[in-house]
Amino acid sequence: MPTNMAELGSDNADQELTLSLLGSEKDALDQIEAAIQRVEDGSYGRCEECGGKIPESRLAAIPYVAQCVRCASQREERQAR
Repeated sequence: MPTNMAELGSDNADQELTLSLLGSEKDALDQIEAAIQRVEDGSYGRCEECGGKIPESRLAAIPYVAQCVRCASQREERQAR
């Protein structure tokens, strides 16, 4: 148990950071598992949005990516609105 308010604030910030990191790791794991499923069903390397081929350079950089650059950019723009 923290002995003063500053320690309590620091402990709370540490907990929030830890929870955020765990959430990010869970998201990454979910994406990796989805990529494995795409490998198994033969759709790996195809954009889930437009069906186009995802460039090998993009897959080399982010092996679990599910969208081509164009579709990913459009998705990000929609989410930013």
